[in-house]
Amino acid sequence: MKDATGTFVIERTTEKRDLGIIITDNLKPTSHCVKAAAKARLVLGVVRRHFKRLDPQDFLIVYKSYIRPHLEYCIQAWSLYLQKDIYCLESVQRAATQLVRGFRNVPYEDRLRILGLTTLAVRIERDLIECYQKRKSESISVLSAFRYYPSPRTQLQTFSQLMPPAAKAELLQSKSDQ
Repeated sequence: MKDATGTFVIERTTEKRDLGIIITDNLKPTSHCVKAAAKARLVLGVVRRHFKRLDPQDFLIVYKSYIRPHLEYCIQAWSLYLQKDIYCLESVQRAATQLVRGFRNVPYEDRLRILGLTTLAVRIERDLIECYQKRKSESISVLSAFRYYPSPRTQLQTFSQLMPPAAKAELLQSKSDQ
């Protein structure tokens, strides 16, 4: 935005939402966690109104389809590291597992074990391990895996002119290995 003198002024914001992720000026995911948990609790309320008690199989279908996606949307991008954020999201799962018939007085860890679910922290850890193992098994460098090479037909330059020398050598090496 321009001010009266014609110079550009950058507005300061404390919170910005982009692609469904809330980014704050301190880069902590707390605001996003609170809003994701609130949205999941709304869905949980709808499920609770329509289904008084669910058997374990029906609960897993409803929970994995309607509630858990709100808790885990883009979780890799805003990676949880604060214990209060993990507890905030975990409390929704804790409340949701009580919908299963006969589970109201069963301890939370036992409910998870019986249903075959894991805690949020365990799922995040497994995702990181899986990502590492996949990255390790593939012999692709991280930079070349995410590099964008425009199509030669849409550019005035040819594809080989746009590609960096290291990436060009890596591409030639991968073609010769095949």
